[in-house]
Amino acid sequence: MNVYLSDWSFEDKDKLCSQPWEIDGDDDWYREDLYCGFLLLDDWTCDTLIAAVEKDVADKLSVEEILKKYVKSTK
Repeated sequence: MNVYLSDWSFEDKDKLCSQPWEIDGDDDWYREDLYCGFLLLDDWTCDTLIAAVEKDVADKLSVEEILKKYVKSTK
């Protein structure tokens, strides 16, 4: 699933992109990869994806660790 190309509403896409997730001073880390990348699971809703990532940010996971959990590798 690709959030950008998905049938999520504009409001949900905007909600995902406006999250205040900051890791190591970077609050823009997730917008390109998480929003535009292809997610490992196809059944995410906006709220479940936000809740999952919020937990990872609170648990102090790195950007790489978070992206590895959710986004298909392009390598």
